[in-house]
Parts: sequence; C-alpha cells; structure tokens
Amino acid sequence: MNTHYEHSENKTRAAKRETAVPGARAIMQGRIRTWFVDKSYGFVRGQDGGDYFFHVTDLKRQDKQPLEGQGVSFEVLQTARGLRAANVELVGE
Repeated sequence: MNTHYEHSENKTRAAKRETAVPGARAIMQGRIRTWFVDKSYGFVRGQDGGDYFFHVTDLKRQDKQPLEGQGVSFEVLQTARGLRAANVELVGE
C-alpha cells in the first residue's frame, strides 16, 4: 500500500534527479506534436525545434485534454532519461 509518506519520498527522489537546464530560458513556447491518450504522455515541439517528452502529470491543469497542434508554454528539465517538458500550460484555454 502506497502511503502518503512513501509517495512524498518518491516525489522527492524524482525531484532530485530533475534539474532545470543550465542556460535555458525559463519558459519556452511550443506545440503538442504527439499525444497518446491511452498512455497519458506525449511530446512537445519547442520553438527551438527540439522535441520534449511530457506526462499528464506535467500539465499545470490536468482537467483539460491536450490536443495535437495546440500551443503550450513549458519549462525544460534535464532528467536521467533526457530533456523533459515540465509545468506545461496549454495556451488559449
């Protein structure tokens, strides 16, 4: 059973592995390139042309379903698995 403490502990460990990319702009603009509804993750194409993974938990508002082609703003994090979009905000909600 996952207690609140265990959940907090796991989030703390994950946060330690994710850091803002040095020299990156605080907020980047982009568009949802791909969204897999059944898997709750997708990719954002940033204004720099790069693709960034994001999970539904990275959305600022999880009550809205992202749509392919929709504009977003986001922060870039470096993780153990590569670059990731975090604090993804859907533009034009």
